[in-house]
Amino acid sequence: MKYMLLASDLDGTLNNSSGRITEGNKEAIRKAVESGLNFVICSGRSQNSVDAFNKELGLNEPGCFGISFNGGTVYKADTLEVLYEHRMIRADALRVINAIKTIDPQTPVMVYVEGNLIYYTDDNENIAGYAGRVDIKKRKVESFEEIPSDILKMIIRWDPDKLIKIHDLVKAEIEDFCDMVFSDSHLLEFAPKGSNKSEGLRFLAGHLGLDMVQTVAMGDNYNDAEMIRDAGFGVAVENAVDEIKAMADYVTGNNNDNDAVKEVIELLLNLD
Repeated sequence: MKYMLLASDLDGTLNNSSGRITEGNKEAIRKAVESGLNFVICSGRSQNSVDAFNKELGLNEPGCFGISFNGGTVYKADTLEVLYEHRMIRADALRVINAIKTIDPQTPVMVYVEGNLIYYTDDNENIAGYAGRVDIKKRKVESFEEIPSDILKMIIRWDPDKLIKIHDLVKAEIEDFCDMVFSDSHLLEFAPKGSNKSEGLRFLAGHLGLDMVQTVAMGDNYNDAEMIRDAGFGVAVENAVDEIKAMADYVTGNNNDNDAVKEVIELLLNLD
């Protein structure tokens, strides 16, 4: 089987613990692209936040693509033109926020309606820390009722124990129209029902004239589960959570600090 598309998660997979891409991974990606393999960053971040990494890798040329918002958006990496988008209805988003705030009014909820901007209501170090880390603008509003449109994603950055409590208490109330997923122990994300990285990967594969069996997906956390399950070859990095390792076709010997992506690319190139 010749794989034609490799979708890699960013944080915890392609990025090392310092949030950078190793030189080994960079060189391997260059070789992969030269060989004809489509390499795509598939992230929970927005396309605006991922853009700098695509530029660093030379993946911002015509014919390059990206998957953002945990599969909710597929875009052209050279222009950021959106090809596919799955939004949550504004009314449903407000229902989710109300359920969360009923549990704890201090919960630092952040809402994306654009790729480069989050809305929030209360100043909080978790919100400032998140916006700084992913290089996203933020706008304070008096109420989330001011959200102008349907949303791309909601996210909470907080203490893991508090996030587990919120997850468990709101699940039954919102599960008919909203999916929740942990992208890290301190990050809980909310998306429209059925929006996940597998759906984004499936759309992009079809756009490129490929079948899912020709795709490879690799990641480390729960928001990578569906694409690792549905890709032709699912990969978990060595530092992945145990549930992701258990469902993967292959677990790397190297972690994200030691060229895990390079390991997978070399494996794929040697299959030819």
